[in-house]
Amino acid sequence: MAYAEPGDRLEHVSVARQASGRHTLGLFFSSTALADAEEAALRLTLRALRSDAFAGCAVERCEAALVTGPLGH
Repeated sequence: MAYAEPGDRLEHVSVARQASGRHTLGLFFSSTALADAEEAALRLTLRALRSDAFAGCAVERCEAALVTGPLGH
């Protein structure tokens, strides 16, 4: 994502369109602490929302889940 900075530790992004027409943005970070991932997600999202590309968009909810290690290991 163009709005990410190295300190955000962003790994990848997913976007899901809901039946309502709204979108869910999934941001995946390599953070080791849940609080760090939550802060990075909000910081990156607010940074992106300040750009003209996302004019009229808003954050309804920002939350994180901590997944340990590679899946299946």
